[in-house]
Amino acid sequence: MQAMEKEVMPVVVTATTTCGSDIFGASGRRIMSKLCVQGRLTVEDIRSVVDCRVQKSAVEIEYAINGDMKPTSQALLKKQLAKLTACDREIAEIYQSMVELSKGHSRAIEIISSIPGLSELSVIDIIAEIGTDMSPFKTAGHLAAWAGLAPKGDDSADKAGPKTTKKANQYVKTILVECAWAATKARSSRASMWYWSRYFSKRIS
Repeated sequence: MQAMEKEVMPVVVTATTTCGSDIFGASGRRIMSKLCVQGRLTVEDIRSVVDCRVQKSAVEIEYAINGDMKPTSQALLKKQLAKLTACDREIAEIYQSMVELSKGHSRAIEIISSIPGLSELSVIDIIAEIGTDMSPFKTAGHLAAWAGLAPKGDDSADKAGPKTTKKANQYVKTILVECAWAATKARSSRASMWYWSRYFSKRIS
């Protein structure tokens, strides 16, 4: 990926920055696919591949993108895009295998996926690490501590010490933290409203 970005930096990265999107996002990939074939793009070419939600106009993107795209750069870009597509296909196959293997927990997945921020894939990952048998954990707090999400305060007398968490299961911890951030962006969810009300109340105070 780094070699790819370095090779096409003068053209593609400038264009995708202008688009306001990720270089490997949908619009970025379509732009690169066109570039590796044509080398230069017209305004009409850009309009045909860029998502309508992109804020910049096709004229602005065309001005940013049409630099010196050498034939060698086009060839390398084409090969790297093929590798990226192969990786996407492999990820999709692995995901499908995970879905097949987790069919025995379909009811649990359905229930947990209803929580804002938790997708089917994240739930499968969590169940793969924790399982569905909660008997080893006496309380929800024990499970949170096992996942490394129960901060421990090192307080001394009347002084509040730093809040730290243990290493615990890094896979579950990472997934749950990402899900928590996703939940804050879920519109009109109770978790999102709770988070932002606390956030703004602290900012005001």
